[in-house]
Amino acid sequence: MDKLRDFIYKLKRNLRPRIMTLILVVFLPVSVSLITLSVTVLARVSQQSGERVLHLLSLSLEKVERDAAMVENYADEFTQRYLTELSSASGFSDPMTPYDMIGDLGRWYSHLELPGFVYLYDSGSGSAYVKYYGEALEISDRERMTALVESFAAGSEAVSFEARSLGGRDYICRTYVYRDCRIGFLIDATECVYEAVRDSWDDRGSVYIKGSKGVCILHGDGSTERVNREFESLTQGSIREKAVTWYSERTELAVCTRYSRFNIFKTVPLIEWILLILSLGCLALLPLIHRVLRIEVLQPVDKLTHAFHELRDGNEDYRIEERNLRYSDEMLMLFESFDQSAEARKQAHEREVQLVRTELDNLRLQVNPHMLLNSYNLIFALAQSKDYQRIQDYTYLLVKYFRYVLRKNDDFVPVSQEIEFIRSYVEIQSIRHPGAFHYASKVQPPCERALIPPLLIENFVENSMKHALSPGKTVEILMDIKREGDRMLIAVSDSGNGIEPEILEKLQKGEPYVDPAGNRHIGIWNSMRRVELFYGEKASFEIVSAPEQGTSMILKIPFKEAEES
Repeated sequence: MDKLRDFIYKLKRNLRPRIMTLILVVFLPVSVSLITLSVTVLARVSQQSGERVLHLLSLSLEKVERDAAMVENYADEFTQRYLTELSSASGFSDPMTPYDMIGDLGRWYSHLELPGFVYLYDSGSGSAYVKYYGEALEISDRERMTALVESFAAGSEAVSFEARSLGGRDYICRTYVYRDCRIGFLIDATECVYEAVRDSWDDRGSVYIKGSKGVCILHGDGSTERVNREFESLTQGSIREKAVTWYSERTELAVCTRYSRFNIFKTVPLIEWILLILSLGCLALLPLIHRVLRIEVLQPVDKLTHAFHELRDGNEDYRIEERNLRYSDEMLMLFESFDQSAEARKQAHEREVQLVRTELDNLRLQVNPHMLLNSYNLIFALAQSKDYQRIQDYTYLLVKYFRYVLRKNDDFVPVSQEIEFIRSYVEIQSIRHPGAFHYASKVQPPCERALIPPLLIENFVENSMKHALSPGKTVEILMDIKREGDRMLIAVSDSGNGIEPEILEKLQKGEPYVDPAGNRHIGIWNSMRRVELFYGEKASFEIVSAPEQGTSMILKIPFKEAEES
């Protein structure tokens, strides 16, 4: 659940997931939808083309179906007419009878206008009487076909329509067997199919006819070719060709036509092709679009984001040094603007640091005369009482105090030096106000070498002593310094009278307090300014106070340890 929330947050706030979401949710579905629509149109056109071809093939070959039914009817009529001759056990009594019978068969068959043969076979004499209809045959071809028919008729049995192959061509055969003779009809399936599809060939590939001995391939010029393949294997289409198959309901005739799918796609509207090409192009361009966005937008934005994070983390010297020529002029201008802004910020920060240093110097100048006057008065009083030991102790502490205050060194000092200075200050105040204060401190050993701005903690202790002082009352002042992970906690608490609400409100807002006499109290305010300047958002400062309940000042700053000398 947390990972899902993190993902949703990044999706809402980060640029890279937004761009990827835009591509995946908007751009990609639109392209896929256009491709699906175009492919659906192509599939529908292909299906309609197959249905149209099958319809034309059925219309062309239905004559064969009708004529096959007529053959059945005529065979019954012919049998009734010549029942005596066909059932005679002694053969034909009149030598002309076979010719009359084959003539009758021939005349009737000629009305069908079907290419092929009718035959009458006398099993007693082994003679076959044949009538051929279709293209004219040479005498040698007639004799050859007659011999084939005799051979075929001698071994045939009474069957319904079946596919047979004779002389390299495929026929639809119907044979009737009587006592001593047989009659048969051989419809030339190859010629019928060619006549049916010739006018609608339309650059079609080959036409395949199912035969008893393999498959007969019919070419566009009428030539044939026989291959030893399963007919069903040819009825399956391929990527390049579409297959349409027609099966006869009455006979064993089956025809398969295969033609190029390219011819189908010629009928697809131009607008569909344009949509398909555009959608495929858009889909193919997705990686390129992502790459362009990554180089032109995401990478420069990542560099800018990283640069701002460096500044936020305090690295004021960070600059975007890489200038990739692939980046746009706008991005290079942003890089340059960032560097200029960072440099201006650094200079402004340096000016602010110098200003704070000046303010610290002014604070020293303000403190020094005040401390000197108070110290001179105290020394004079001690001299009058001839308390020379206390004069010596006080003078030594005063020297240590002013030596630390007037020092001109780095912006940071170790905590141990600040604590030593605070002890001197506390002893000075104890001599000035005996019994008014009780001071205790607790400092973790790792914090003694940590670096802090000078006079930072002293301001807190001085503020507690100055404002918590109460006649006839001993004020507790406690200082606690410890490390918490990568931060250091500094807490100074007193049991004094607390801070007035209006004063506390100004301090919490970061404003200096001005008393009714017009005097500016800038000790705490100055410390807060320096904390903000040196640590920024990495530091936190809190004042907790209430009337008659004392005051606590809690400061958390990054832990920075002094280097070994």
